[in-house]
Amino acid sequence: MPVTFDALMARCDALEASLAALGLEYECPGDRMEAFAGIAEEILHDAALSDDPHDHCIAHLAVQERLDAMLIKVGWIDPAA
Repeated sequence: MPVTFDALMARCDALEASLAALGLEYECPGDRMEAFAGIAEEILHDAALSDDPHDHCIAHLAVQERLDAMLIKVGWIDPAA
């Protein structure tokens, strides 16, 4: 089902808000990243179906940038990598 750009950003907001809980639930970095990736992949998939005036490629890129930024912010990935 198509989603709006605003709905995609709201889902990114919700994922970002849950990062601390994911960190506590999954102490192993690999498990934590796997849990994050599962949620992120669903959001990225839906971005490809976006019905917003934004092109679906732009929506996908915006979501990917948000996901990368939140991982860098919490230190789960190295920004130089």
